[in-house]
Amino acid sequence: MKLKTKETKIDNQVDLNKILSKNESDKKQLVKIKKWFIVRVVTFLIISLICLVSLFFASSIESLINFDYFASSVLEPKQSKIHFIDVGQGDCSVIQLPNGEIAMIDTGAKDKWNKINTYFEFLKIPKKIDYLILTHTDNDHVGNAEKILEHFEVNSVYIPKVYSNYELINNLAVNSAYKVFDDLTWNNICAKIHTKIKEENINYNEKGLVIENETKSFSINFLSPFEDYYEDDNNYSPIIWCNLSFQQALFMGDVDNKLEKQFLKEYETAINKNLFKITILKVGHHGSKSSTSIEFLEKIKPHLAVISCGKDNAYGHPADETINALNTVTGFTKTLRTDVNNSIMFFAEINNNGISYGVYLEYENFDNFYIKHWHIVITIVTLSFSIFILPLIANGKKQFEKLKKLEEKIKLNKEKK
Repeated sequence: MKLKTKETKIDNQVDLNKILSKNESDKKQLVKIKKWFIVRVVTFLIISLICLVSLFFASSIESLINFDYFASSVLEPKQSKIHFIDVGQGDCSVIQLPNGEIAMIDTGAKDKWNKINTYFEFLKIPKKIDYLILTHTDNDHVGNAEKILEHFEVNSVYIPKVYSNYELINNLAVNSAYKVFDDLTWNNICAKIHTKIKEENINYNEKGLVIENETKSFSINFLSPFEDYYEDDNNYSPIIWCNLSFQQALFMGDVDNKLEKQFLKEYETAINKNLFKITILKVGHHGSKSSTSIEFLEKIKPHLAVISCGKDNAYGHPADETINALNTVTGFTKTLRTDVNNSIMFFAEINNNGISYGVYLEYENFDNFYIKHWHIVITIVTLSFSIFILPLIANGKKQFEKLKKLEEKIKLNKEKK
């Protein structure tokens, strides 16, 4: 009888040890599941908080990840820089003057706004345009004028001798010789100009206009238009001679061969005296065969030529005739094209060896290449959510049921104990 009682006690002790052991194991599993939930949620919240705080350092982060040390060292501000931004089938040129002022000649088509904006950001060009020059009313030249006026600080504007309905309605059309262009886009651009810019800073493109500094170390000269009225709107484009001391550039807008001939006649004396030492020729009308004759090229003798046109454009620009004409010019070096070389930048500077020139070619489209801060934030938060939160959503119900069962089991084991 005594032996049986002892055996029963031993059995009860063994059962108790099993319950205690199982209870301990269940507790550990319970803690493990709870930790699984807590760690994932807390980790995701910490990462999200870091991303939120990083907003205060967005500019520095973008500079770091986009290797802006390269842009700020290799492309350090020089004495002068001329940019031909790749805006597809259109024109947008930016001139950084030696005194820090900036001139923009045309703004490209409306759908290229992101390209221009990103280009400025990538190269750290101040979004302050001292002289905005619109050559003529075509969308591929003035399409982004409204956005430039809205998002950039613009001091003065130069526009073609073509009135809009806005100017007619508001009694601003004072010259009866000027054409009226009934176009919604041009009307909106003119309305924006007259509401954003002081009237004394709005100029109509006239032959003889000069933009220069007090010391006359640089100048932007309007060499045309020669008339107040043209049937072909392209010929309202002013021929602009940009004299930056160390380099000279001639911008031809969209003028045709007739205007080129008139230019040669008007400035025959200056050309014969070799006053035009053209380093860069901005080829007229995107390289169309209606511009850039051999006669014109032989007279001005450019060293380099830039053609702004879109890749595989519907107009076949640049024309073979234009390319062949450029290659026959005495002393001509090279033709650069935005459809081939993307955006192009020329710079000149004074160093110990005298004057040096450089060309920077955009090796990849900046609008596709430049990484913005929000790109990184969205990527990190999305990845974090996928790694830490999605498994909770996917397995949450299963884990909660398991958690509930363990809690019930532990409670039952306590009662048995």
